[in-house]
Amino acid sequence: MSAISSDDRSRILVIDDNPSIHDDFRKVLAENPQSQDLEDLRAAIFGETHEKTSCKPRQFEIDSAHQGKDGFEKLKESLERGSPYIMAFVDMRMPPGWDGLETIEHLWSIDPELHIVICTAYADYSWSDVTRRLGSNDRWLVLKKPFDKAEVCQMATAIAEKRRLAEQLRAHLGDLEERVDQGTSALRDREQRMQAMFNTAPDGIITFDAQGVLETANTAASLLFGYGRNEVVDKQVAELLHDADPKSTGDIGELLRMDSTNTPIGREIESVRRDGSVFPAHWTIGYVSESDRPFYIAIVRDQTEHKLLQCELAQAQKLESVGQLAAGIAHEINTPMQYIGDNVRFLRDSFANLSEVIKAFDSLLEECKAKKLAPDQTTSADQATDSADVSYLVEEIPETIEQTLDGIERIATIVRAMKEFSYPGAEKKTLADIHESLRTTITVARNEWKYVAEVETNFEPNMPLVPCLVGELNQVFLNLIVNAAHAIEDANADQPEKKGTILIESRCEDGWAEIQISDTGTGISTENVGRVFDPFFTTKDVGKGTGQGLAIARSVVVDKHEGTIDLRTQMGKGTSFRIRLPLEHASVDSKSHPPREESHETHSVC
Repeated sequence: MSAISSDDRSRILVIDDNPSIHDDFRKVLAENPQSQDLEDLRAAIFGETHEKTSCKPRQFEIDSAHQGKDGFEKLKESLERGSPYIMAFVDMRMPPGWDGLETIEHLWSIDPELHIVICTAYADYSWSDVTRRLGSNDRWLVLKKPFDKAEVCQMATAIAEKRRLAEQLRAHLGDLEERVDQGTSALRDREQRMQAMFNTAPDGIITFDAQGVLETANTAASLLFGYGRNEVVDKQVAELLHDADPKSTGDIGELLRMDSTNTPIGREIESVRRDGSVFPAHWTIGYVSESDRPFYIAIVRDQTEHKLLQCELAQAQKLESVGQLAAGIAHEINTPMQYIGDNVRFLRDSFANLSEVIKAFDSLLEECKAKKLAPDQTTSADQATDSADVSYLVEEIPETIEQTLDGIERIATIVRAMKEFSYPGAEKKTLADIHESLRTTITVARNEWKYVAEVETNFEPNMPLVPCLVGELNQVFLNLIVNAAHAIEDANADQPEKKGTILIESRCEDGWAEIQISDTGTGISTENVGRVFDPFFTTKDVGKGTGQGLAIARSVVVDKHEGTIDLRTQMGKGTSFRIRLPLEHASVDSKSHPPREESHETHSVC
C-alpha cells in the first residue's frame, strides 16, 4: 500500500445506501471551518443553540459509495492513483448488492491494511460469525446506529493518527532494514575480504579451542602440514607438533604459555607434517577472549629456509672474523716458525761439527783396535772436540729440541683452535665444555689483545657441560674479547706501553651457567648503553666495526639459547658483559662432548 503523507488530508470512504448518512459524516468529519463560524453567528443572532459537529483540528476528505461494489471500485482507483483511504465506514445492509461483510472481504482483498468501521443498527450477524469471517484483529471496529458524532470524530481521528504512526513506523523500519541491508552487505564484503586475506596469506593460520581442537585452517596451513583443505579441522594441535602426545595437555600447555597480559607470544617449535617429516616452525599464538566462546589463533611460519640462511650467515660471519684476524694469526704462527727455523739451522750446523768429531773418534777407535795408536792421533781427536765445542752442543741441543717442540705445539694449538672456531656449527645443541670454548677463542684472538692487555681467567671448578651451539657461542665470546681489547686500546691511547686487563670468569648458580667478560677500557656512555645491542649501532671508526657484533651476540644468547646478556659499565673504568645460559630444559644432540676433569683455574694467559 502507498504511504500517506502527513501533509495530505486523510481520505475516508463511506459506503452506505442511505444518502443522509453521507451528509452526516461530512458534517462531522469534513465541514468547512467557515461554515461552522456561520452556524455560531446564527446562534448568536437568533438565540439558537447549535451543537458543534465538525472535527477539529483535523479535517478529512470524504468519498461516498452507495453500494459495496461501488466502494470496491473507488478503493481500487485510489490505490492506482497512489492516494489510498485511511479507513472506510461500511453499512451492514445495502440491498440489493453486497452486504457489509462481503464488502469488507472484497476491500481487504486489495488493501489488507484498510481500517474498517462497521456501521449497523441491526444484529444481522452474530458476533462469532463476524469474528470468524473478519478475524480478531485491530483493523475493524463496530459503530452502532444512531451514532454519536463526537464518537465518530474521535474514532476517525484516532484511526488517522494510528495510520500516520504506522506509516512513520513502516518508513522507519524500512530505513532500518535498508541500513541493516547495507551494514550486512558491508559486513559480508569485509568477511569475504577477510576470508580472501585468510586464504591467501603466505603463512599458515589456524584457530583452535581451549582443548586444543583445531577449528579452522587457511590454505597455507593445509599445504604447510600436508593436509587437504578441510582435513586438518577437528584434529588436535598436538598432532602438528613433533614428539607431542595428542592426549597430553602438557605439550599444549607449553605451546599456549602466555604472559600475564595475554599478548601474542612467538617461539620456535619443531613441527611435523602429515607424512611424518619434521621441520622447524615459528608459532605466534594469541588468545581471543572477546567472543562468547574464547579461542586461540596461531600464525605458523616454516623456518626451514630461514634456518639454512642462518647457518650460512653464521658460517660467513665466522669466516669474516677469521679473515679479520688472519694477519694476527699469521703473525702468531710466524713467531714460533722463526725460532723453529733458527733452531733447525743450528741443529744442522751442530750436526756438521759433531760429524768431524765423530770421524776423529772413529779413526781413533780403529787405531786402538789395531794397537797402533800414535800420539798425534789423540791430539787430532782433542782438536776436533775443541773445535766443535762439544760441551756447548751437549748443553744446547736438548734445549733447542725442546724449544722446537714447544713451537710445533704452539702452531698445532693455533691451527686446532682455528679449526674448531671455523668449523660449521651443529643445528642442535650439544653438551659442551664452555671453558674449552673460551680457551679456543682466547687463542684465536690473541693477536688482538696481547699488545694492549693481559687476559686473566677465573673458571668455576665444578662447571657442568653446558647445552649450547658451540660454534655460535665462540662467535659471541670472540666479539666480546675483541671489543674489550679495542676498548682498552682506546683508553690507553696516550700511554701505548700501558696494558689493561681482560678478566674472563665463569660460575654455576641455580641452574644457570654464567660467563662474565670484563675489561678496564673506556666504558660506555649513558646515552649509548641502551643502544649497544641495536643492529648496526657502533661507536668505532669506519672500517673497524659493522655494528652487528653485539646484535648477533644478543640474538645467539637470547633467541637461540633462551639465556640473558646484560652489561655493567662506568665511563673511564671499564665494562663487564654477563652471559647466562640455562643448564636444564634444553634439547641436546646425543653426540655431546665427554665429561672432563677440571681443577679450579685462576691464571693469566700470555
